[in-house]
Amino acid sequence: MVNLEYDQDENQERRKVKTYFVVVVYDMKDNKKRYRFHKTMKAYGTWVQRSSFECYLRDSQLQAMKAQLEVLIDEAVDMLRIYKISHTPKIWIQGRIGEIENEEFVVI
Repeated sequence: MVNLEYDQDENQERRKVKTYFVVVVYDMKDNKKRYRFHKTMKAYGTWVQRSSFECYLRDSQLQAMKAQLEVLIDEAVDMLRIYKISHTPKIWIQGRIGEIENEEFVVI
């Protein structure tokens, strides 16, 4: 098991700019829409599993992302969940971590 926590100095720096760790989880029926959704999300974060992304976003970036994603969602058949995690998250990872690009921690 890996235990990853923020470095205190780095965490204080993040609080100054109000950057949040955001997890986006989705389920979409239509393959074309899923591809557009995935392509949009790659501009904001790192793809970590089949239907989830992790991002570091300011509030303005989060609002812009939500606006872009909401036009892709059909509320009758699709699902979108966005988790905005603030303060000092503690994350425990068990199992294969995989490749990490410019990330300080990963939620699995």
